[in-house]
Amino acid sequence: MSEPLDNKKPEDVERTFARLEEQLLDIESAEIVHGMSQHVLEEKGFLGEKKGIEGKKSPDAHEEETGADDLMFKDDIVCTRMPAGTALESLIPGQFEGRASVQKDQLIAFKPANAKTRYAPGTNVTKTQTGKGEVYAAGVAGWVVVLNESLCVFPCDQDCAIEVRIAKDKLSAMADFFPGRGTGKKLSKETVLAALAQAGVKAGVAVSEINSAIDVVNRTGATQKNVAVAKAKLPMRGSDGKIELKFNTQQQEYDFKILPDGRIDYKNSVNLVTVKKNDLLAVIIPPVPAVPGTDVFGAAIPIAPSKEAMCCPGAGVRAEKNGRELYAMASGLVMFHNNVLEVVEVFSVDSDVDFSTGNINFNGTVLVNGDIKEGFEVKAAGDIVVKGNVESARIEAGRDVIIRGGVISKGKGLVSAGRNISADYVQNARIEAQGTITLGNFAVNSYLCTSQKLIMKTKRGAVIGGEVYAQKGLDVRTLGSDAGIKTFVEAGTDFLVRKKIVELEDVIKFTEGNIQKIDFSLLPVLELAKTKPEALKDKKGLIDKIIEKKGVLEKQRAGLLAKMAVLEERMTDKEAITIRVGDTCHSDVSVKIRESRMTLTRELTKVIFYEDTENKEVKTMPHV
Repeated sequence: MSEPLDNKKPEDVERTFARLEEQLLDIESAEIVHGMSQHVLEEKGFLGEKKGIEGKKSPDAHEEETGADDLMFKDDIVCTRMPAGTALESLIPGQFEGRASVQKDQLIAFKPANAKTRYAPGTNVTKTQTGKGEVYAAGVAGWVVVLNESLCVFPCDQDCAIEVRIAKDKLSAMADFFPGRGTGKKLSKETVLAALAQAGVKAGVAVSEINSAIDVVNRTGATQKNVAVAKAKLPMRGSDGKIELKFNTQQQEYDFKILPDGRIDYKNSVNLVTVKKNDLLAVIIPPVPAVPGTDVFGAAIPIAPSKEAMCCPGAGVRAEKNGRELYAMASGLVMFHNNVLEVVEVFSVDSDVDFSTGNINFNGTVLVNGDIKEGFEVKAAGDIVVKGNVESARIEAGRDVIIRGGVISKGKGLVSAGRNISADYVQNARIEAQGTITLGNFAVNSYLCTSQKLIMKTKRGAVIGGEVYAQKGLDVRTLGSDAGIKTFVEAGTDFLVRKKIVELEDVIKFTEGNIQKIDFSLLPVLELAKTKPEALKDKKGLIDKIIEKKGVLEKQRAGLLAKMAVLEERMTDKEAITIRVGDTCHSDVSVKIRESRMTLTRELTKVIFYEDTENKEVKTMPHV
């Protein structure tokens, strides 16, 4: 007699039930093998109330014996073979309408020991090894199917499922919706939203697409894949602010016509833009703000902010409506430069500047409608605009100098500007600009200095003879001429600093001369101090004064030399500098970039000169 279970240890109890379960499997397997399952015995009339023993199977029974080496299905199991390549998730419950299903843990088939079969246990099927063979049972309630030689159970009771995938750029989310079956939980909007929240999706949820997919899943029982469940809100680019000028900016183009005989015709030229007091000059349109986006996680997608338009009221201009509208405070010439709008008072000369007008010095802008004759001066705190030519005259502008004709000098005179200088041509002239020098046709035997660039890209654009000092480089069409006229161009040094250095050299030379004069004057005094010191008693005050003056001069010389050293350091530009020649560079042209030099012995075309800083020499490369 076996020992009662309540007297055994827990591990002994577990072993006892395991043996019982194994015996049960053996019994059921033997029933299948020997055709003695309950269902078969009922069909034979050995059990139940059925009369007659016909030995026929129930129409619903589906014992599939595929050969001696295959599985032996339990008699009441209906097994459906699906077409090759069918996936379990593609099946729908409607395909199995009217077919018998199995319950969880129900025996499906048995494979005797040492038997071979092409079937393998698949999804939702468990395999148990017994002493007599392998027993296959249902892992879930559902329908038995064969998919690609795998024995599977398609669940009839299953909760819905959602698989969410987030794009790497976090701009979208896709999901697969799996339907609920039988008594399982059906797919709902709340279920989907919960799955999205669990995946971290917080923004851009596509409710309409989700609802449509849910309807298809629940109505047809079909899985819906790659449903677009969320989409990022992309950033919206704004627009920068704008300046809407209310005057005709095209009128600031200085056009003229060159006649066949070389004279300049101004009849077709356009006058400068003048305005009246209280005229609206400009409207500053505010920017349209950029709107940051949001990814599906709810994080901001940044975007560059829109920029305000910069237009500052300068002299003669007032701002209204929070600085958005600019008006002229007086009648005059309107100028827009470096984001500053100004209306400057204009001194207009209707004729030439000659003996009839005399020299002009004006605290504003000067407009000369004719020529400036030889020997006369025009100075302006603003711009100087000349519609004709400039002869050997002196012109000095605080801002721009605009000459529609040319400058024809005899090695005398000066054209100087605090900003830019533009002209059609210059000949035997001295031109100095702190801004850019722009010439159209040619510069012949002239001295050109600029703290920026010399630009001569239109018309002939030729530098013939003379000297050019352009701190930021040159961009011209031609250097020199086929006549072999010596032409010198230098870039990379500041001519204004060079000018100061020359002035300093003169001052230092003058100071040292005065020190030498004092030293020379003191020599007899020193001799007298040795031989007749009593003779100097009444001269002590004068001697002290001379010695004090010498000390002042020596201190002054030291300061000047220190200033010289600073300027020499500043004179050289540290940026990469080029001299660009778009057409021809003739021989006898000397090129200097900082301290590196080159003198051409042959003609070059379409060439760029640059400095090899390592070897301290000027080199060339093609101009493309």
